[in-house]
Amino acid sequence: MDDRTVSAAADTRRTALAFLHAYWRGDLAAIHELVASTAIIELPRSTPLPSPAPLLDVIPLIFEQAYPRFRDRRFDIAVERCVIDDRVALVEYQATGTLVSGRTFCCRYLVVLAVEGGRIVRFRPYTDTKYIDAELFSPPSPAAC
Repeated sequence: MDDRTVSAAADTRRTALAFLHAYWRGDLAAIHELVASTAIIELPRSTPLPSPAPLLDVIPLIFEQAYPRFRDRRFDIAVERCVIDDRVALVEYQATGTLVSGRTFCCRYLVVLAVEGGRIVRFRPYTDTKYIDAELFSPPSPAAC
């Protein structure tokens, strides 16, 4: 491996993780700095969000629809693995947090991030979409009497 390959891999890793940290914080301004204007998100067909779609159009929907389901709009992240293949980063992580319902949310994700010119150009997350839909996108269940 030559120095340019190592440097490119380090740049891919840095960009991918910076994007994910901004995504997890709900920091739209930082995301705009890290994402190409033409970037796309590719979600599993079972999600209620449009896909493929412009990433900068879908991220605010996620922040508006999913993040408020967490107490204080916050959750914890544990990155388990980050593998770089040229300009692609594969990041495996687990998100945990307390939902406003009082239930504990715990879900593992694998995301594939393509990076070009120091910016994210494709975001492809994989997760348990049935669990995500039930916990984050379905209307809250009415309280028991």
